[in-house]
Amino acid sequence: MCKIFILDGIYGNMINEFQIIFLCLAVKPRFIILRSKIILRRFFSPQELEVGNSVVISGSDAVHISKVLRLKIGDMIAVFDGRGHAFECRLESFSPHGVTVIVENGLHSKTEPRVQITFAQAMLKSKKMDTLIRQATELGISRWAPFFSERSVPTPDRKRMAARLDRWNKISREALKQCGRDILMKVLPPMPIEEVLKQGSACDRRIIFWECESASAKASVPMASEQLKSLMVVVGPEGGFSVREIDLATSLGYETMSLGPRILKAETAAIAAAVLMQYRFGDMGRIV
Repeated sequence: MCKIFILDGIYGNMINEFQIIFLCLAVKPRFIILRSKIILRRFFSPQELEVGNSVVISGSDAVHISKVLRLKIGDMIAVFDGRGHAFECRLESFSPHGVTVIVENGLHSKTEPRVQITFAQAMLKSKKMDTLIRQATELGISRWAPFFSERSVPTPDRKRMAARLDRWNKISREALKQCGRDILMKVLPPMPIEEVLKQGSACDRRIIFWECESASAKASVPMASEQLKSLMVVVGPEGGFSVREIDLATSLGYETMSLGPRILKAETAAIAAAVLMQYRFGDMGRIV
């Protein structure tokens, strides 16, 4: 019996050579046909992308294209602008200034979340925040709002904070290339908790996770029959929220919820909350 598997996808990094080898070993197909789109690598460009235009990719991405991937003139890549547009592009030339590509065909992604989630995370130590930025991008968070609470780590000076914000945006862009999204996650500058709570005023629903709450999210948040368009989620620092902060949040319409009977590290709680909210309200609930 002849088995033919056609592996198709918008972006090449969704199915790599290791997954293809695994498929061969697992089901032993007679033929595997790789359509041309599957080999596309994704790169970011803030320039306006229109069919027929030429775009120059510079910096580390240009080095990756020419020196690491060793792509050649005529090869195809995917380029996205971070505003929801992505295109197949053909490599036209290499120069010291970068790699010039010609924009050809539009690509349509289904990776953007249907619910716009603003995720407010109390400031943690630098490396922990770096990791959370990447994971939040991969999980489909639309806006990332770091804040300082009563029990947060000491506030860095303005110069260090500006450098950290630049690094967070770079990390988010890199994560976007990997996960297949086309819209950049908006990273807001850190702010006091009083200001970040006000960010949720325009959202359809506002939730703050608190370790002293007994009501679980499963009981409090049934699978949504309502079609939420926006959601605000708030997670605290290593030391948790103070009673005053919770009182302030509930006075602004926030629901308090628990992440279960165990005490979680702050970074674990952040990922658990993001996944849970995407499952209850977003697109993760549609895959199980």
